Amino acid sequence: MAAFVVLGLVGLTCHFSRAQAVQRWTRTYGFTTGCLANDVRQTDDGGYIACGTAGSGSMWLVKTDSLGETLWTRRYKPTGSERCEGSIVLPVGNSGYIMAGSIHIEEDCAPDWMYVLRVDGRGDSLWAGMYQSDSNSSWTRDMAQTNDGGYALSGYRSQPSQWSTRAVLVKIDSLGHRLWDRVYDWTPSALIVANSVQQLPDGGYIMSGENYGSACDAMLLRTDSDGNALWHRCYGGPGLEVFHNAYFVPGSGFVAIGWTDSYGQGFADGWIVKTDTAGRRVGQWTYGGQCRDYCRGWPAADGGYILTGRTNSLGAGGYDVWVLKVDSAANEQWSRTYGGTGDDQALAAHQTADGGYAVAGQIELESGEYAMYLLKTDQGGLAGIDSRPVSRPLGRRAQPELSLRGVAEGLSSFSYYLPESGRTNLVVFDALGRAEASIVSARMTGGWHEASLPRALGRGPHFFRLATAHGCLTSKLVIP
Repeated sequence: MAAFVVLGLVGLTCHFSRAQAVQRWTRTYGFTTGCLANDVRQTDDGGYIACGTAGSGSMWLVKTDSLGETLWTRRYKPTGSERCEGSIVLPVGNSGYIMAGSIHIEEDCAPDWMYVLRVDGRGDSLWAGMYQSDSNSSWTRDMAQTNDGGYALSGYRSQPSQWSTRAVLVKIDSLGHRLWDRVYDWTPSALIVANSVQQLPDGGYIMSGENYGSACDAMLLRTDSDGNALWHRCYGGPGLEVFHNAYFVPGSGFVAIGWTDSYGQGFADGWIVKTDTAGRRVGQWTYGGQCRDYCRGWPAADGGYILTGRTNSLGAGGYDVWVLKVDSAANEQWSRTYGGTGDDQALAAHQTADGGYAVAGQIELESGEYAMYLLKTDQGGLAGIDSRPVSRPLGRRAQPELSLRGVAEGLSSFSYYLPESGRTNLVVFDALGRAEASIVSARMTGGWHEASLPRALGRGPHFFRLATAHGCLTSKLVIP
């Protein structure tokens, strides 16, 4: 398999405690546009394995040491395929890795396939499997190892004649042989997608996803051990809702994690829903600011959850990588952002042996291209300092406007423009995404307004976030 060139270090810090060294670092990998990591896992040697997509449309595997230094990379594209995407990677003991994703065949109108690839510890292929039926395209969203040593794949399958999709669950054995598959259909004209799958103690499965009908609702689906549906439920309000993950909580029920456009304070917010064992909602919580915040989540060792995604409410500009830790009662413990002034996102996070977290996603470079982005944080979410210079301008939206020119030239005030009257929030954040000062939080008239610079701001970078019903803007100010 061909090796893949890797970009260098973004930031690296090692924090030492009495018990052990806790690594904190951020790195980028890749040299062509379109590179990203969809998943990352810690390996038995203390390093990491990341799975994603390379710019050439190949499934991409990157193996690193404990500090994120590249040990080897591999990219995979089956013969005759135009595109191969990696969605999830799982270590198989100390004998290699198994990846799942989707491939598209080069032929016109050819269907997409669910794809599983098993490799050894050096990334060399051992076997591969392709799965679909009835000549309809199928895509993989998640994979879970089952108690018999095999695997369950969740995703969706197209229904071309109806312009709709159906949630799908495929069961394979440890060598990739398909044992059975199930398709779930309860709304003929809807787009139904299964984003995650987890096997339950009784051998059945819980899947989460989305159900696009007259509105977009989040979805939970429970099956028996043969994949037969026991019940499904949809959740949400008048807006858009999606579940990316769902987990069984012994003695309680289920926890589902995603985002909502119906609840919370922004245009989209991180969202946790707790249900009983029958899927009846018993509680919900939202997270985020007044712009658009999206997340997914995974269990933490303390019974809580680590949420990750992207935020347009906090950070350095555009969308930023967002990592949020909540306890077992869904109370927020800390929230941090990472990245530059471009559009960045995180797609997976898992706790590591030292109590920190490994985060996988994508970062926009100064050139406008995208690279795979890996972060290693400590228990409190601190990672290496991102020192990459980014010059892409902010404020791409036509409305509203925020000008810090006067402050940059030594004045003590600045101006902002509102296209019309409405609720307005103007908050200053530090480089870690923590609020430093609230300048405006009121209903304001349209037009230009002037505001004074908060006196308490110290030296260094500060980020001014203006949020209105028409969207959000962020501008950076560095106080020498």
